[in-house]
Amino acid sequence: MLYAMLIYHAEGAFDHDGAQEREALLAQHRTLQADTKAADAFVVATQLMEPHTSSVVRRSGDAISVQEGPFAETNEVFVGFYLLECESLEAAARWAKRIPRATVEIRPVAYFEDHSGKTVGE
Repeated sequence: MLYAMLIYHAEGAFDHDGAQEREALLAQHRTLQADTKAADAFVVATQLMEPHTSSVVRRSGDAISVQEGPFAETNEVFVGFYLLECESLEAAARWAKRIPRATVEIRPVAYFEDHSGKTVGE
């Protein structure tokens, strides 16, 4: 089953990190990606840009508007995700525990289509 590891951090959580701290964090992610690939669990991983770069499409009846900025003010913001193939929620949780300095929401994926048209969950 596919599981999305939705990664959240406090906005600005890394603003005071030095270059060495940032590199150490990225090294942890590279190791996690290498390990999930070696275990044939890796599907995709991505990091999102800062929330202020986002736009929100809102619908109200027939009216549709596009607004700049994040959807809502929150203590934590969605910063990226991993999509992993795992045999169980417990296996997914073992991988999620290795994501550094984050709150991680694990959510089963109901449907996924990759760039080649391969689908999961139909």
